[in-house]
Amino acid sequence: MDTDSNSQLLVLKFDKQELKLLELIADGLTNEQIADRIFKGKRTVEGMRKMLLSKTSSKNTAALMAFAFRTRLLI
Repeated sequence: MDTDSNSQLLVLKFDKQELKLLELIADGLTNEQIADRIFKGKRTVEGMRKMLLSKTSSKNTAALMAFAFRTRLLI
């Protein structure tokens, strides 16, 4: 059986805020520093980061960054 014919293309969409968060994480900023930059609370940023981890099926920030660069969300 051809597995390619059975596989589905998964398309993830990222809004501007999610892309900005990825960029700031890639820059090495902490949750608190990111919160200050985007005018949100630290806990909000923590939640946003967790949602990105879940959305991309990443186990940690390193895997999230690998995903972002591999899929060319970040260049």
